[in-house]
Amino acid sequence: MDFRKLMFLYFRPRLYNFTHLFFSVLVLVAVSALLSGNIVMAQGQTQANFAVSIDGTNSPITEGESLDVTATIENTGDQSGTQDAILEVGGIQRDATSLSLSAGESQTVTLTWDTSIGDSGDFTATVASEDETTSTSALVLAQENFAVSIDGTNSPITEGESLDVTATIENTGDQSGTQDAILEVGGIQRDATSLSLSAGESQTVTLTWDTSIGDSGDFTATVASEDETTSTSVTIQSENQQPSASFTFDPSTPTVGETLTFDASGSGDLDGTIVEYRWDFDNNGQTEATGQTTSFSFSKVGDKLVTLTVVDDDGATGSATETIEVNNSTGTSIDPAVDVPEEHELSQNYPNPFNPSTVIEYALPEPGNVELIVYNILGREVATLVNDQKQAGHHQVTFDASNLASGLYIYHLQANSYEQSHQMTLIK
Repeated sequence: MDFRKLMFLYFRPRLYNFTHLFFSVLVLVAVSALLSGNIVMAQGQTQANFAVSIDGTNSPITEGESLDVTATIENTGDQSGTQDAILEVGGIQRDATSLSLSAGESQTVTLTWDTSIGDSGDFTATVASEDETTSTSALVLAQENFAVSIDGTNSPITEGESLDVTATIENTGDQSGTQDAILEVGGIQRDATSLSLSAGESQTVTLTWDTSIGDSGDFTATVASEDETTSTSVTIQSENQQPSASFTFDPSTPTVGETLTFDASGSGDLDGTIVEYRWDFDNNGQTEATGQTTSFSFSKVGDKLVTLTVVDDDGATGSATETIEVNNSTGTSIDPAVDVPEEHELSQNYPNPFNPSTVIEYALPEPGNVELIVYNILGREVATLVNDQKQAGHHQVTFDASNLASGLYIYHLQANSYEQSHQMTLIK
């Protein structure tokens, strides 16, 4: 065999292996060179980096308003990226937004916290990306807050009097404001007043309920603003009702010396008991008899004023007066034993001046028709006290001017052919 052929046959497999090895080395060198170049390139670049800067806020705000925080987010890295910009206030996340930024790109965002009533305070507001955090201070002011405290009342009072409740209203909020201070008693609004207070200012007010008869009882009095309500207990006492006096007498037209029976059982007291009855038969302010029933006889002819005064268990009094015409026991003739005046006479009223009633006395020497009329200073008739046939004797009548105004009045007596006038003064 040819020597060269033998050599070829001998080295061919070895040559193949050597070629394979050579190319494998070349591939490894190429890959290594490529990786080295990439590493060098990577070492010269950075990933995305979202830097944060806060541009400003709308602080201070009032609770219930929105706190806005404006920030600029800049990608200072060499790679594009997406991250969240997050707003935290008081350690609580309030808002967030997602940003996608190319390398070197920046974006300004406004993050918002919608505050509520009760969120007032000094806070740290933080805007953060995954890479950086920046903070600033933020102030949320409290709205006006009208705190109420009751200082006192004039309780207990008697129905018909005024209940006064004094309270202090203080604006403990950070803002000025105007609110009503309202008084309720027994669940019904009784009074109110409007207050304008600066932050920290206080004002003391007195709210009033003008009570009426029938308003007695124990109540809860409440003073309230829009923000706060405070209560206290009050008492309205019942007014002692005046007892009413009333009486009858029999016979209705007695004669001189005849015994009359007086009965006061018609008297009464709505809120108590009548404990005393006082009878005045001579119109002299003195008590001639006591008891619910009694008897009496008159010794002279004429109109007699009988007054009953009743007293209840609370000490309140009431009175009633009746005019009793006492006639001569022999009818129209004059009894010599009776004290008959010799002439007509109209006496000055007493008391004078008076308020509201006064007594007018007149004397008749003979029976006849009598008119006793009261006029005002302009001559207008204001009352007719007597217009009747009267027996001879001494007579008296009470003039009640409760419904008239203060001033000068004239009373005029006409009996048969006799006429006489006097002046009297009403002072209220």
